Amino acid sequence: MTPKPKEYELEAVLCALYAKCNGSIHCHVPLEAIKTKLRRELWPTLRRTLRELEKRGFIYRKGGTKSYGLTREGVRRAHEICFIE
Repeated sequence: MTPKPKEYELEAVLCALYAKCNGSIHCHVPLEAIKTKLRRELWPTLRRTLRELEKRGFIYRKGGTKSYGLTREGVRRAHEICFIE
């Protein structure tokens, strides 16, 4: 059984996707583009983290491909996490 991603991994990936999409719910980016915004030590768990974010309703997968986008809830949560004032 594979362990669930840690909370900081979920937040890092959500912020990376938010940065790539500029906060838009209409944008979707490929897996490789998300990797460019993450530290290298988070790369091995990226797919598992994306699946967990999809289960929680923060992101969606575009069709059957490997590109991902933010839901409205995902944009709201990412804005809370990434822009703490």
